Amino acid sequence: MTGLVRLAALYLWRHAGWSALIMAVLAVLAAIPMVGARLAGLATEEMTARAATTPLIYGPAGGALELTLDALFFTGAPDPGLTMADYEDLASQELGTVIPVLRTHAAHDAPIVGVDVEYLEMRELVIAEGRPMVLMGEAVAGAAVARRLGLTPGAEVQSDARGAFDIAGSAPVRLQITGVLAPTGMADDEAILTTLRSAWLVAGLAHGHEDLAEADEAVVLSRDDGVVVANARLQEAIRVTDVNRGDFHFHGAPEDRPLGALLVFPHDARAAALLRGRVEDAGDARQLIRPTEVVRMLLDDVFRVRALFELATGVLGTAGIAALAGMVALTLRFRRPEFELARRIGADRGAVVALVGLELAILLAAGLVLAAGLTATVDVFGRDLYLWLLFGAT
Repeated sequence: MTGLVRLAALYLWRHAGWSALIMAVLAVLAAIPMVGARLAGLATEEMTARAATTPLIYGPAGGALELTLDALFFTGAPDPGLTMADYEDLASQELGTVIPVLRTHAAHDAPIVGVDVEYLEMRELVIAEGRPMVLMGEAVAGAAVARRLGLTPGAEVQSDARGAFDIAGSAPVRLQITGVLAPTGMADDEAILTTLRSAWLVAGLAHGHEDLAEADEAVVLSRDDGVVVANARLQEAIRVTDVNRGDFHFHGAPEDRPLGALLVFPHDARAAALLRGRVEDAGDARQLIRPTEVVRMLLDDVFRVRALFELATGVLGTAGIAALAGMVALTLRFRRPEFELARRIGADRGAVVALVGLELAILLAAGLVLAAGLTATVDVFGRDLYLWLLFGAT
């Protein structure tokens, strides 16, 4: 038997290309269902855990799924359908903690999310480096986006040119990173959290200008008794500093400034019931949803799709095995002279069958090891892959 094993190994080594192809096909056929099951399980775990940390979400009437994806996972199309007036009204009822959320632009595909500092406490987010964002123009970076962009306290990140409700396109804003969050394995890892005032600034709802007393003459039309008139070439300030922070001003009334959603943490079950009743009595313009229910319905759809995926995988696997069997049969046909020579020198039919069986067993074992390696890679990097899939479209 030792001699047959050696002959089988030598044959596979001699035909390394064919062996690698067979091994790769076997690995893929074995890995697809295992990797799919791991990713589906991870997505279920992460989405359920994220939804469970937020009892209620208040937002504009419409799709509950879209509101949940925006408020919890910072993905999908942002809908700034609330205002600060909604926040003040809900908070004034004193039935729980209300945290405003506004996702506007992105920076290098990482969503920029305006929140209160209280958001960090309610989410139990830990600042691994630096400090929380406090002033306009400051932000903290999630662990994953900080690693990807090389962000540390004191660094700057520039917003992308277009955003959620910026039709004309506002000037990009440079946000100063004051802290980096510890990894959570959730959506906050891939987000840049900033203050609400900063989010409004990024969205183009506030602006500042150069100091006209020291402005370049190319932008000055006239100077008369200390009054300086500038032309359209005057550039908007995109970096907020301690010197110019007070020069920025907002457009419109404070109560009209937009929000995307309100995260609501009721004091108890009675407070939650009161809130739901009052929102229902107020009309159809707003909705108060339980994200766990929305995620559960989404996962039900995912499981139905997964069942179809598993069926398709089974069909493709059967086709792949049939194709592989055809390849092996064709190879055996081409090897007839080799087997005939083996019989002439004394090898019986059983030895030839055993030799071929050993070759296939070696390839199958190697393919399964490779498939296990791919699955283990998903176990190690699964959360990063999950976040990449989640934010790939943002």
